[in-house]
Amino acid sequence: MIDPSGNQNLPLLNKLLAKLLLFFYHHVRKSTYIRFLIKKLLKKNAIKIVYKGVAIKASTNSAIESMLLFKEYNEDMLLDIIRFYSQQQFNFVDIGANIGLHSLIAATSNPDIKIYSFEPEPANFHNFLENILLNNSKNIKPFMIGVGNTSENKYLNINNEWNKGKHSIKNSFSETNEKIIIPISTLDNFSVNFLDSNLFIKIDVEGYEREVVEGARQTLQALKNGIISIELIDGNIDITTCKNIIKDLTSFGFDKVYLLKRRQIIEVNDFKESGDYLLLKGRLTKNNFVNFLN
Repeated sequence: MIDPSGNQNLPLLNKLLAKLLLFFYHHVRKSTYIRFLIKKLLKKNAIKIVYKGVAIKASTNSAIESMLLFKEYNEDMLLDIIRFYSQQQFNFVDIGANIGLHSLIAATSNPDIKIYSFEPEPANFHNFLENILLNNSKNIKPFMIGVGNTSENKYLNINNEWNKGKHSIKNSFSETNEKIIIPISTLDNFSVNFLDSNLFIKIDVEGYEREVVEGARQTLQALKNGIISIELIDGNIDITTCKNIIKDLTSFGFDKVYLLKRRQIIEVNDFKESGDYLLLKGRLTKNNFVNFLN
């Protein structure tokens, strides 16, 4: 029997054994052999896990899900910041939502905030919807579209390797050259839903960051209090463009800039290196950040 995502239903015994081995891995002994056994048991199938209080369907067939499964995820600090600002009544916009972890952290932290999530790739979006149901999250509005600087259809290049979070409008993958057509829109087209609020915007779009910012000018300029998390990787876009993105955002009033590096938060005034950047606008946002750091 096949489920809607194309995976075979996992036999109950395999699921129980995998969960038992996962418990042993985390609480008794971390071992490459135990990881191998878990992968053999699961094959391409997913099991339910709980990560930072959020229920997620995770498999070893995807980089992000595997990192969650083995508790090796590299954006825990960003998740903590999202949780904090959600508790401070900041609505959340998730551009490049993937399987929805960041959106679900916001949703479970505060059921009263609004969450708008954008993920154009169908398999990721399907998994995102399943995770919304697992958590019974009522305040997430998911959209299977991309975000950019126009409203039209675009080709999305599909990465069929292990990292299912690297699908990109900008970057192609020579091993398969697979593409799908997706609709894209601008964030400004949605701004009527959240301009009257404090807002946290996460942007993770594999090289399309400049276009997202260009299509959000009205929103970003009008915000009184906002925080942006943006992934800037100089392998996806050139360093000059990375610097110009920071420059544009600071011109919109996001004049406090930080680089998240491992478990460090480093204040900077320009693009320094590849990584996740935080940009803050407004007195409330900045005061809250001081409270978070303390």
